Amino acid sequence: PVGQATAAPKYTYMTPFRLVFSCYENGALVVNELGLSNTEGMTDDLVRLQTAVINAIGHGANQHQLMAQSEFNWPLVVAPHTDHSPMAAQQALQYGLQKFISNRTVSFALLLGGSVMTLLMPIDEHQDHAGYLGNINVAGITVPALCSHSLHQLFSITGMKQNCWQHLQGLIVQLASYPHK
Repeated sequence: PVGQATAAPKYTYMTPFRLVFSCYENGALVVNELGLSNTEGMTDDLVRLQTAVINAIGHGANQHQLMAQSEFNWPLVVAPHTDHSPMAAQQALQYGLQKFISNRTVSFALLLGGSVMTLLMPIDEHQDHAGYLGNINVAGITVPALCSHSLHQLFSITGMKQNCWQHLQGLIVQLASYPHK
């Protein structure tokens, strides 16, 4: 009706998060959750650990080179009338990821951290994401994807590296049947 104010739309709020996208020359895509308290970003130690994980997977050559890296922050815009819903976060993340991987080949993906797993790997909400091996669509191509703990968790929580190594086994077996770059 004319003259009545309409209420601002109510959105479900998606908790803020920070991610880093990384691509390796063997086609590995890593999406790692940094955590909001991490003010340093991807430190040299985190990059070395990430590269060690990619090398341990062994898809292609023994040593792999980091080709590109980019940070993604959510929310994109902090404003009271901006959609901060999980769906908006997922759409923004998909778009950011698509831009990042344009003109790059992706053979497989590692999704590291809770926000990454929840937004990029659609599985039953009652299933544990960590260790889940499935597929994701990356710029129109379906690739194997493994969910595991963030690099920061691997560094700071005892036993997480061993847990991650167990998660990697299924992906290693699956990639062994694929042709190498």
